[in-house]
Amino acid sequence: MDIYDDVKKVLLDKLNISEALIKPESNLINDLGVSSLDRVDIEMELEEKFNIELSDLEAQTIVNPHDIAMIIERKLKLNNKDT
Repeated sequence: MDIYDDVKKVLLDKLNISEALIKPESNLINDLGVSSLDRVDIEMELEEKFNIELSDLEAQTIVNPHDIAMIIERKLKLNNKDT
């Protein structure tokens, strides 16, 4: 399972929506109906799952599931370089 699949699983769990709605380019707000509270809940779940911390600036740049996966991938690579 890759990072995007994990992100998709979290979105499915937190939003209780059809899997068909979640595509890499789906807008979190307009297409998936993510509220500000949902966003915080999703971010916290992903931070725990991947053992990362998303900055406020990073969180503000997230528009779709692809963005989430790319940020997580970058953070994991940085963390691996540090070890």
